[in-house]
Amino acid sequence: MIKMTLGVVAYQPYIPKFRITSKEIRSVWGLSASGILEKSVPYRDEDSISMAIAATIDLFKNIKMDLGQIQALYFASISSPYIDKPVSTQLVSMLDLNHNVFTTDIGGSSQAGIMALENCRHSLKNGTRGLIIISDCLKTEPHSILERSLGSGAVSLIIGEDNTLADITGSYTYSQEISDRWKGVNNEYKVGDERFAREFGYIPVIKSAISGLMDRYDKNLEDFDHFVLQQPDGKTPKYIAKEMKFDSSKLQRGNVAKFFGDLGSASVFLGLAKVLDEAEPGEEILIAAYSCGGCHTMSFKVNSNVNDFRCNPTVQELIDNKEYINYVDYLKLLKFI
Repeated sequence: MIKMTLGVVAYQPYIPKFRITSKEIRSVWGLSASGILEKSVPYRDEDSISMAIAATIDLFKNIKMDLGQIQALYFASISSPYIDKPVSTQLVSMLDLNHNVFTTDIGGSSQAGIMALENCRHSLKNGTRGLIIISDCLKTEPHSILERSLGSGAVSLIIGEDNTLADITGSYTYSQEISDRWKGVNNEYKVGDERFAREFGYIPVIKSAISGLMDRYDKNLEDFDHFVLQQPDGKTPKYIAKEMKFDSSKLQRGNVAKFFGDLGSASVFLGLAKVLDEAEPGEEILIAAYSCGGCHTMSFKVNSNVNDFRCNPTVQELIDNKEYINYVDYLKLLKFI
């Protein structure tokens, strides 16, 4: 069997235009999330499905390809509106794809997006492409710890072996049990303790996963130009840079939490999109998605095709295209009042 070199062929982010600032939340409750200036807020009729559709429609507008090449569709989310109904099959019809496309939904943790990408790249045959849609519409109860950070957003991307913008060069996963942030079947909202999650889960697990990738592929941290780590807030990824002793400026371009908040499984992919928007050929990127003791890392190398592709809108344009709301309107949009 011939081993294919696969990579990102195209990508497109989507973010709701409404924002609430950390300052506004702090004026009500006296607290705000670290490193987050503002967060995205979905409109009343938006959910993970509508955002997935919005991102993918824009994606299809920006790339010329035969949609018949799409062999697989993966939908990744921790906020699907259904418990027992696949969204991926619904998306096939809504996006007018072939009805024999392989479909699957992946959820259960903020690693859902990167696991969808990992599974998709191993399922493709020569000459075919896969569509991965990562979308999360996150909310929690007012005056909770996580209210300060949870946001909403989506990324749609196509992978394949031809005309890639950035090739996948490696991956590594690491797991150890810890319950730091979770949502049980009897919990309406996610719960967790930020400091406990950071010190006993996030930092040691992501360090182990990144180190594992370095060892597997004989790489050094200095080889990478950009790191995009899971972003529960805008500050936590910097602890990894400090612990592993790499330049924290390599986190800067992919830091989208400060503008959108914690995007769950879409977090690292919005960061990756931001990096690719401004990437130069030859740059190397490492992403790491984390949730509850599990971390999956993946590395990419940018090639010259990146100069010929531009998503529309770009992440920066999504950052700039916004409408601020006050806390009362925020509660109305999320249907608390």
